Amino acid sequence: MTGTEITTSSRGGGLLAAALMAGLLAALTAVLALAAPQRSFLHLATNLSNAPERWSGFADIGVSPDGDRVAVVWPEEYQGAGAPRGSVMLRWASESTGSGWSSPMLVFPGDGDLCAAQAAVAVTGTTAHVAYITWDPCLSPEAQAIRYEWCSLQPGGSCDNQVTVLTSTLLGAGDPGFGWVDIALDAQGNPHFVYDYFRSEGSEDVGTVYYTWLEDGTSRPEERVSGSDRSGNGPAIAWSNGHVHVVWAEEPYGGSGNYEIHYRRRTSGSGWEADNVLSQQGDTYPPRNPAVAAYSDTVFVVWDMGDDCQEVGGEKVCTRFSLAYNYSLDGGANWLSEWHEVGTDGEMTQDMIFSSTDADDMWEYTRCLQPTVALDGEGRPTVVWHVNQGSEDWPDYDVKYNEGLTVTQFGAVWSSKNGEFLSQRTGGQSGSPVVALAPVTSPHLHVAYLWSDMDEVGQPYGDWETYYDSNEYGSYPKVYLPLLFRNFVGGET
Repeated sequence: MTGTEITTSSRGGGLLAAALMAGLLAALTAVLALAAPQRSFLHLATNLSNAPERWSGFADIGVSPDGDRVAVVWPEEYQGAGAPRGSVMLRWASESTGSGWSSPMLVFPGDGDLCAAQAAVAVTGTTAHVAYITWDPCLSPEAQAIRYEWCSLQPGGSCDNQVTVLTSTLLGAGDPGFGWVDIALDAQGNPHFVYDYFRSEGSEDVGTVYYTWLEDGTSRPEERVSGSDRSGNGPAIAWSNGHVHVVWAEEPYGGSGNYEIHYRRRTSGSGWEADNVLSQQGDTYPPRNPAVAAYSDTVFVVWDMGDDCQEVGGEKVCTRFSLAYNYSLDGGANWLSEWHEVGTDGEMTQDMIFSSTDADDMWEYTRCLQPTVALDGEGRPTVVWHVNQGSEDWPDYDVKYNEGLTVTQFGAVWSSKNGEFLSQRTGGQSGSPVVALAPVTSPHLHVAYLWSDMDEVGQPYGDWETYYDSNEYGSYPKVYLPLLFRNFVGGET
């Protein structure tokens, strides 16, 4: 849809300026009323953190089932009093209130003694449910915990500050500890959690995946999900039709072996079913970073697969990646006999080399492709990921997405061979996207990602900010306003 360009002149007296401004407002109102989609929420790229002195950690996004509330959480980390601090922040927006994005809400106030490392969110009704990992103390943690609390997504609302400690531990010698937590809600709004814990075994870190949940506010016993003879990591969780769906990656340790993507289903009252291996590859094509979405009887899993891999610092490092998927149409009971690639050309996607020495330069945010997936009301998937369109020395990371047009018992048909660009941030680096959909009411995407102004490899601690974006930018009129009217609430022009 074509926008309307509005210009003004600086010449003339105060009355003329006032008349022009009045005309601008009237024209803007008319343009938006006639041309814009009939929604009160602006689906525009928005800097949610807007805190260049405090870089953002991995963000997460959730949308309520009716599509009315969207919430984004992220840790905000900075140096203070000689030690890093990490607080958990939340902002939300609503279709019905029309008030744009809320002011930042403090979920957890980090300090040098206790800080947050990673957070996840799920939304139901007007409530956001948040889980996050804490380190104690920040600089050299001796203890860790996974905590949960909820926040009100209503005007004037806040977080309850009634923290539930889901699990806690004193770190063993050399143990990295908790690495990742994810959250999903059941039909009654009870939160379910998966997380991994890494222990040190000689020169290797070995991970185990665990699950727990709250029922009517009461914590349930922790349950082990992954096996005992391999290293499990990077779990993700979804809930649908009475089933908990969990996926994770497994890597060999103590010798050679396969890299795998695992799936397990849990039914209330029946416990966990058998482990299902969705992908098994050698160390020359390792699958990693799985994500899962479920709606009705469709369960969809995506991950990235590396190529051109080598050992760097005791870790398998790859320079090229592709996206893969598998799915079930009967609630996780049966899966495609073979995994498939997202898109139709089967080509690998160029990515940047990552090594352990780059961690201090914050390039972990653009590691691999880190895909995520969401389903619409017909069980069709949308996959979102980041990709380097530049080179290793001069990377250009952007966020892309691909929509599944149909899903059958044989495979999915995708809307694009290589995906479409989503991020409106044409400069800098856009990475680590997370997608959410409201399948009942609307097909448009809600995506949170990190953006940095870093231009080259090796620039330390770039300005990583948390952004919101959607795939509906082209549906809105591009109205060019005088500088006086820029920086309006709800988006960027």
